Amino acid sequence: MQNALILPPVFQNNMVLQRQKPIRIWGQGPARSAVKAVLNGEEASTFAGEDGGWELRLPPMEASEGGRLGLFCNGEPACSFDQVAVGEVWIAGGQSNMEFALQYDRCRREVFARPPDPLLRYFEVPKLSWEGQRDGDPFTGGDFAAQGIWFGFSRKTAPLFSAAAYYFAARLREKLGADTPADIPAGVPVGIISCNWSGSPAFAWAAEDLLRADGDLAHFWKEYYDRIQAQDPAAYEKAFVKARAEGWSPLMRAAFDLYMRGRIPIALGDALKKINPGFFDLQLMGPRDPWRPCGLYSTMVRTIAGHTCRGVIWYQGEGDDARPGYYARLFALVVRCWRRAWGEELPFIFAQLAAFERDHFQRGDAFPELRRQQELVAETIAQTRMVCTMDLGERYNIHPGNKGPVGERLAAAALAGVYGLDLPWRSPRAEGVSRSGSGSLRIRFGSCDGGLLIRGPRLRGLRLFARGAEVRWFQARAEGDTLLIRTDRNGAPVDEIRYAREPYTKVNLFNGAGFPALPFCFTAPWAAP
Repeated sequence: MQNALILPPVFQNNMVLQRQKPIRIWGQGPARSAVKAVLNGEEASTFAGEDGGWELRLPPMEASEGGRLGLFCNGEPACSFDQVAVGEVWIAGGQSNMEFALQYDRCRREVFARPPDPLLRYFEVPKLSWEGQRDGDPFTGGDFAAQGIWFGFSRKTAPLFSAAAYYFAARLREKLGADTPADIPAGVPVGIISCNWSGSPAFAWAAEDLLRADGDLAHFWKEYYDRIQAQDPAAYEKAFVKARAEGWSPLMRAAFDLYMRGRIPIALGDALKKINPGFFDLQLMGPRDPWRPCGLYSTMVRTIAGHTCRGVIWYQGEGDDARPGYYARLFALVVRCWRRAWGEELPFIFAQLAAFERDHFQRGDAFPELRRQQELVAETIAQTRMVCTMDLGERYNIHPGNKGPVGERLAAAALAGVYGLDLPWRSPRAEGVSRSGSGSLRIRFGSCDGGLLIRGPRLRGLRLFARGAEVRWFQARAEGDTLLIRTDRNGAPVDEIRYAREPYTKVNLFNGAGFPALPFCFTAPWAAP
């Protein structure tokens, strides 16, 4: 058609557009054509370039619902979208713990019984890992969420929502309801754009030019490039198709469902590896592998890059356990890439990895270092906030089934740090150690919000060492913002204190607002009394 306009899939009926910021709309059309957009009585115009590309920005708007976005090309109607809401838009990025669907959540039955909420909406970016996959891959699809459409929360659609993202959005809907116009009694619409992939390492979400230009990280790209240069394309294609077919067999689909529900014992998982190794090798490193460097940035992020939003929530890091010492730099690069793509300093609010020991795929040996690297990002990168989830972990399940607190903690960080509400969100952070006059140790904490609390008869997760040997007997009690530790006076003096620094440990130190203490480690000498 002469006046046809093509927009990215994220622009559809029932979409949510960001309030209080210029709304970017873009697409393709006839070269040098005049393009106009109209929404809620506001309009913006531009001209397509020689290549047909165009973009425009509607002026900032307040929250609304039921709008119609009309697009015109050379003065003629080109396309329109109905039931458009203006509200809050967040990108939900990361890997399987963000992808983890409500159908697997521990509290799913309670959530499914909730009344429909047509103003809590969800869009899942199609999971495509190579150009042309939508048309040429028999395993793409499976439900309407995979096709990339906007839908509201209902009993039918609830199982498809990212669990963490749903709880995040539901809390925003609850807390932001007071500042909406009188004609929107249901509160501010909230839209989640889900952009994540199970198992993905951080470099899969980075832009190629910035990864290759980073002297500390370019080797990730070079290793991949050298590998594909040495590949036989025909052999790779054959192996890839075989692995996909095995991995998507009915048996393996059923096994994957049980795995996500945390119902595959370790012994059964080991047996499945022998029965059908394809299930555990769905990705073969190469040009169709979603985990390849920069792959998901190219096939997923770029399709929504620049879509006006408030910020990003993120749950990822498990896929970087092979080289955890690089994670802070890799995640910082991802933040930089996305902020460049959006043209603004988007807030990134992310979950620290939960306690985990091992499962059928991997071990948690690198998790303590990954958590430390995540803290470095929160401490050094502006407009990033980290929430602790150590208390939610499961020893033999890398996908903790209780995602409600994850989403709600992410929401608390957003409500306080982005929206400016006076709400606690920080976990207690150990700030220093001193020795009291009686020889006891005093650990000072910040962000105690009502004081430190030990939930239970004794403190769990704390380990003390003296000259390399673990101190087995000690007493700990919380007093205000201080943790007091008493040990046997006749023993060697404690010279190292660790809290929650193992891959998996049960923890029970919280602040008065209900947030768990962050992991920490201190070594002597301590401060004077």
